[in-house]
Amino acid sequence: MKPSLPLVRRSIASLLGLFIAFVFVQQGWMKFDPASMWTAAFEGWGYPVWFRILIGVVEVVGGVCLILPWLTTYSAAVLSVIMAGAWVTLARSGHLADVLWPTVYVVVLIWVGFEWRGWRLGSGRRPAAVQGVA
Repeated sequence: MKPSLPLVRRSIASLLGLFIAFVFVQQGWMKFDPASMWTAAFEGWGYPVWFRILIGVVEVVGGVCLILPWLTTYSAAVLSVIMAGAWVTLARSGHLADVLWPTVYVVVLIWVGFEWRGWRLGSGRRPAAVQGVA
């Protein structure tokens, strides 16, 4: 039996979601360490210490929420906004070659969030990509 395309897409989105969740938790956690490279980077960009910590919190919480199907779409949207801010910061500081990674993250986040749209905790409703597969 050949797997259906929606199931394959959902599986790929799940694996990418797990990977990117790991990346966001790891990178967010590093922002709490005053000795990390992020401290110097945020200072160089002119951001205060509290902003580095705030971004770290959002990235860690957002990364964890990416693995919860009923929060994936929301988390992907919030993290996309964070990555858009990173894109602007890097472009404004003249690091145009470095905007590739935030761009890739935004594309992956949008796709993962799109694949998990419609999944709501307690609604009894499953996304169209999973209906009929039980």
